[in-house]
Amino acid sequence: MDAGGLVNQLSASDSDIFAIAFEELRKNIETVKHSIFEAAKCESDPQTKGALIELLGESKDSAYIPYIAKQLHSKHPEVQFWAFAALQKISTSESLKLSDELDYRKILSELFRR
Repeated sequence: MDAGGLVNQLSASDSDIFAIAFEELRKNIETVKHSIFEAAKCESDPQTKGALIELLGESKDSAYIPYIAKQLHSKHPEVQFWAFAALQKISTSESLKLSDELDYRKILSELFRR
């Protein structure tokens, strides 16, 4: 499996390509999570970064909590939202406490205004 190629497909404008790549990465999360993390650190597109953060949450790996928590303060509401969702998915006491610091209703209202 080409994790880098699939990560690149997350920025595709074609929703079918995105969905296939996302699902393939999700199914193989244990073997690709480090590649996803490295890609997320470099990604500038908020939608793609949000998808990568969501995938890190799917890994349920607490090693990524510090990085995800920093994304709660992103200037992009979609990144904030997916960071919140990822921390909720990881479901440790630390991740849940961090996610509680974000007013997700405010973020959702900002997203729906767009």
